Amino acid sequence: MDVSTTNLNTLDLMTSLGISHLNFFERAWVAWYEYMRNDNLATGIFFFAMHETVYFSRCLILLLLEKISYFRRWKIQGVCSSVIPLPPSHVSNIQ
Repeated sequence: MDVSTTNLNTLDLMTSLGISHLNFFERAWVAWYEYMRNDNLATGIFFFAMHETVYFSRCLILLLLEKISYFRRWKIQGVCSSVIPLPPSHVSNIQ
């Protein structure tokens, strides 16, 4: 038994089943793998992009809550100033 004929890669398996019954996201997934032609690279790039999207978009809900005045009663931090205050030891040395 030849190993190369028995082991199908992911792309060959997906395209051999036909993509007519797949939804939009599944077709986009197959198109991405067909475009890359390397399963490891395609998966790595996709999951890196997905990780960054989730990681940086998690703060969007906090930005939205900050704009709604109802939630300001539970705000811990006051108004943020553009000047970073120095500890008292540094202030006394400057003056």
